[in-house]
Amino acid sequence: VVVQRARGDMSAILTGLLPPVREKAEALLAEWNRDHGKPLHAASVWRSPVEQMALYQIGRRGRPGESIVTTLRFGYHNIGCALDVCPVELLTVKNWGPASDLWTELGAMGERCGLKWGGRWETFHDLPHFELRPILPLSAIKSIYLRTGEVPALTFAPDGPDGAVA
Repeated sequence: VVVQRARGDMSAILTGLLPPVREKAEALLAEWNRDHGKPLHAASVWRSPVEQMALYQIGRRGRPGESIVTTLRFGYHNIGCALDVCPVELLTVKNWGPASDLWTELGAMGERCGLKWGGRWETFHDLPHFELRPILPLSAIKSIYLRTGEVPALTFAPDGPDGAVA
């Protein structure tokens, strides 16, 4: 699987994902490469809580031209359950070309691979974002993490990306 990223190779980057998530992410990347013959750019996979908080502040600091980039202070990137990818041909387009049909195609591919796509969210469209939600709610995971400094062992529903029948 060929993936382009600013730093590091994709095999090392994907190690930040939990195995069930990594398996689905690899399937998405392989399908995209097979159909397009061009790599995807991996913008973000695992993030530390410090990195997540820095991203959360973007668009909330009152700086002109800044837009909110995340709605969560602690999210699925922090526990190895999410990745953000972009078709390489959109990297030079303003805001990664949110009107491009490539996003709809990429989102559908990710969903076929068993991932939940941020482009379907009603209040915050996060086109590059894909995740696999564990059974344990994020609020409970965050509470355990803040208390222990560790992410608990997570399990995933077999049917769909968030436990719903696909």
